[in-house]
Amino acid sequence: MVSRGRLITASIIGLILILVLAYALRAPRPRANISIGTIGRSTATSLVYAYGIEKGIYEKYNLNVSHISYRDVYTIYLNLFTGKIDTVASSPGRISTAYNDGEAIKICIALAESYDFALVVKPGISQLEDLKSRRIGVMGMVTDAYNILKWYCEGKGLDLEEDFEIVEIKSPASLVTSFLTGDVEAVAVWGAYEGEVIDGGGVVLMTFSEALEETIGVTHYMNLIMIREGLIEDEKVLNNYLKATKEIVVSINENREEAAKIWATFAGESEEKMSRALDRMRLVGEMNDDIEAAIMAFFEKAAQEGYLERAPGEEIFYKGWK
Repeated sequence: MVSRGRLITASIIGLILILVLAYALRAPRPRANISIGTIGRSTATSLVYAYGIEKGIYEKYNLNVSHISYRDVYTIYLNLFTGKIDTVASSPGRISTAYNDGEAIKICIALAESYDFALVVKPGISQLEDLKSRRIGVMGMVTDAYNILKWYCEGKGLDLEEDFEIVEIKSPASLVTSFLTGDVEAVAVWGAYEGEVIDGGGVVLMTFSEALEETIGVTHYMNLIMIREGLIEDEKVLNNYLKATKEIVVSINENREEAAKIWATFAGESEEKMSRALDRMRLVGEMNDDIEAAIMAFFEKAAQEGYLERAPGEEIFYKGWK
């Protein structure tokens, strides 16, 4: 027979094991780390990040999301492709170029349509023809701004390279400075940078989404969240990040005044400036068949024009979270 003492001891040990198991089940799981890279703090991606942190939405999805700000596009992509950051929001052109260069990347979600991405000009310039022989600042010759502008010019019987002087300026802040100092008479800018140029007397000649719609009949989507395939190995973590992003965008669209205040604090700018920047944004926070079709149309046009060696196929889209 088992002695009474042994039964008591076994019961105590069993109770302790039950308590330990209950504590382990109730204890919060370690949060997954995700790092986001942006160019400065005045972009839609920065807005989404700041709002998600302030409202505790990332925490709700058990994520520890950090933000790293870069001065130029070249450094940010180098850090993504070498694994120093997990994700960036980019344009279709940049993404397709990386794809053609052999980078294993995926497009996950579109943050915004490109209605705050515009060609801003000096007062007195009312049509593209007025810029002939004048200096136009863009962030590079392999950018969406350059290529959409080139296609748009062709539709107007103009040649971007022959009729205009294109100046490559590698950071958005430098684009603003070049415009305000008179070094260039037009710039391709977006987000709060567009607002700075407008505050300095600039006038929106056209948005790049309008230009693309006129050229090939589709909307241009900016701020496509891109990951390097395999960088975030846990698919559940990636899916939670994308679900959190979608929830953040929905909340921003429902609480735009509060969102502008949060963004202003994060960016170190005035609420008025960031509110005006947000007013020009069309935040989406989605990926669906229509958006994918618009992005694919851009890829196909870019390939036809020789901008890409080949257009990416549908395999470039990550669809596991929807």
